[in-house]
Amino acid sequence: MPNNDTGESILEEIKELVKKNTESIEEIQKQVKFIHSYIFWQRVWGTIKILFIIGLIVVGSIYLPPLIQSAIAPYQQLIQELGGQQNQIFENLKKIPGANMFLNQDKPTNAE
Repeated sequence: MPNNDTGESILEEIKELVKKNTESIEEIQKQVKFIHSYIFWQRVWGTIKILFIIGLIVVGSIYLPPLIQSAIAPYQQLIQELGGQQNQIFENLKKIPGANMFLNQDKPTNAE
C-alpha cells in the first residue's frame, strides 16, 4: 500500500499542475480573444476599403465623362483642322510629277 505522504504529495502535485494548466488556458483564451478581435476589425476595414474604391469608381464614371469631354473638345477641333490641312498637303503632293510612285502603295506596273 502506498504511503499517505506520497499519496498526498502526488495530490498536491496534481493540484499544482491543474492550477498551472488553468492559468495557461486563461492566458490562451485572452490571446485568442485578441486575435479574434483583430481579425474582425481587419475584415471590417477591408470591406470599407472595397466599398470606398467601388464608390470612387461609380462617382468617377458619373462625373468624369462630361469633364473629360469639355477638356478634350478644343483638341478635337484642332485635330479636325489639322486633318483638313493634311488632306490639302496630300493633294498638293499628288500634283508633283513622279510623286504618284511614292504616294501610292500599289506595286508599279511593268510597261511592255
